[in-house]
Amino acid sequence: MPKNAHNVYHGFVGLANNPQSSPQMKAYAESQMAQTSNQFHGAHGSAHNPSTSAQGKAAAESKMQATQPDAWKNR
Repeated sequence: MPKNAHNVYHGFVGLANNPQSSPQMKAYAESQMAQTSNQFHGAHGSAHNPSTSAQGKAAAESKMQATQPDAWKNR
């Protein structure tokens, strides 16, 4: 079993995907995820979030450049 396998069922995504969740709980998790904007998740979301500080935006952009420096070429 992978070291981080226990993280698979955390949060609403985990609740929706957990085979031990009841159908009602899966439906609840899916409805909660549908109401949550994906726009501000991760470094990419941080860079676009209007409430992120200038330092936070710079850190997010730096992180994105470090992980995928040629991402702009994929457009």
